[in-house]
Formats: sequence, C-alpha cells, structure tokens
Amino acid sequence: MILQFNEMKRTYLLLPLLVVATACVVGQAKSFSISKEDLKDKIMRGWAGQRIGVTFGSPMELHYSGTIIDAY
Repeated sequence: MILQFNEMKRTYLLLPLLVVATACVVGQAKSFSISKEDLKDKIMRGWAGQRIGVTFGSPMELHYSGTIIDAY
C-alpha cells in the first residue's frame, strides 16, 4: 500500500514538470537574427538607460529614512 502511494505521488509530481518542459521546448523560436545597426542601437539604449538610472538614483543610494546606513 505504501509503495503504491509513493509511486502515485511521484507521478503527480513529475506530470506538471513534464508539461512545463514540453511547453518550453515547443514555444522556443527556431532562429533569431538582427542587423548590426539594430544590435548597436539596442546596446546603446541599454547603456544610456543604465547611466540615467545611476545618475538619478545616486542621491538615494545607501540612504534609509534620511540617514546613511552603517557598513556593519
């Protein structure tokens, strides 16, 4: 009786994993291509976004309730 319960429990645990793995494999694109100009544009936009975030975020960095957090 215990063996049957453990086998059934294992089946119920593996079934959702199998469904998710199958969905991931089926949903993948076969190939992807991008021009060099588009890639450069995306890289430059990402870099600009990081720099803007650092610039505007630096006044609040390491501050908590108006005080600097100790490095303990």
